[in-house]
Amino acid sequence: MSADGRVCSLQLRRSVFSAAGHELTAHDVKWSWERAFALNSWSARAARCCGVGSPDALRVVQPYVVQFRLDRPAPLLPALLTNALPAIYDLELVREHCPIGDPWGNEWLRCHSAGFGPYALDEGADVEEAGLSANLHYWQGPPRDKRILLRAIPDAYARAEALWRGSVDVADALPMAELADLSSKPGVRVQEFPGTREVALRIDPAFAPFDQPRVRQALAYAIPYEDIGQRLFGGHSQPVRAEQDVRAARTLLREAGYGSGFRLSLSVPQDSPDLQAVARAIQLAVMKLSLKVVVETLNPALFAREKAGRHLPVYLEERWAPAPLLTPEDLEPLPQVETLVLARPHDAVAMRSSIGGFIRRPDGLPRYVELSKL
Repeated sequence: MSADGRVCSLQLRRSVFSAAGHELTAHDVKWSWERAFALNSWSARAARCCGVGSPDALRVVQPYVVQFRLDRPAPLLPALLTNALPAIYDLELVREHCPIGDPWGNEWLRCHSAGFGPYALDEGADVEEAGLSANLHYWQGPPRDKRILLRAIPDAYARAEALWRGSVDVADALPMAELADLSSKPGVRVQEFPGTREVALRIDPAFAPFDQPRVRQALAYAIPYEDIGQRLFGGHSQPVRAEQDVRAARTLLREAGYGSGFRLSLSVPQDSPDLQAVARAIQLAVMKLSLKVVVETLNPALFAREKAGRHLPVYLEERWAPAPLLTPEDLEPLPQVETLVLARPHDAVAMRSSIGGFIRRPDGLPRYVELSKL
């Protein structure tokens, strides 16, 4: 790092090879960052928080040296670079699959991998099942387990059941009730720890009556924060700085002209039992204010599209910060939509007791190369 903190030069490790046998160079790094900015990915938003305002900030100094010229001194950049943000692609491999009109290889990368990590995605992956094969050129040596099978089980209860019966070794994104149940069963281990996960209520002021600040504030006062944190998440969450105040909520609604209440739709993704439970708690709590909440569960893909297009007046979502020292708010793609943080549940990973090697990472996710059967 330069003395003024605005130029960061990185020396790449040599002899780092992709599964295709191509060596990592500074050109792979620069192209991958250019791709992240072109697609306005999470990585680009994180980069801007760390002084990297555009892909022009990156320069290839030598084949194994890449340089960042920052907009401002950014002590967070080294921490960001310890994460796979952005993913670094094998440029030589991806370019073989970039037809006219698709300069970033989006279509090919939907069902293929091109990284330098310990595993590569097998051919023939689909939405239900995918295989990962060991990268035999991996710089730390081939992984102990030569193949990993990934199974998509959309229903959270079915995932928990599969783990308990031994059909799968690791299960992710389980609701808190299932984690509590699994932790008492033989043959299963649950790793739980505070992380960056947030349950948030989003209110879009582009829709009436939420264009009135008093209405948004009234809804914030109406939320049963303690009930959500203690009863729904069983105390397995970090406290939030907010309290329910029904009297203040009622006064604000009356001042806004909605003393007799109104009807609102609350959208949640149908694959999240935790969010659906939170929605029901809100539905019951606001009845005291004559607010009628209709909970609408949406297909996850439809929910994501409607949210991105700002077609949802009020909705619940879960957010994470994928990089250390950054918050979900730092990386928020829709800052115009107001956010109420309702709970900060702990991160958790459930696995068979026969699986060892789990190391807690800032994102809370296991690294397959570190896991092994005991």
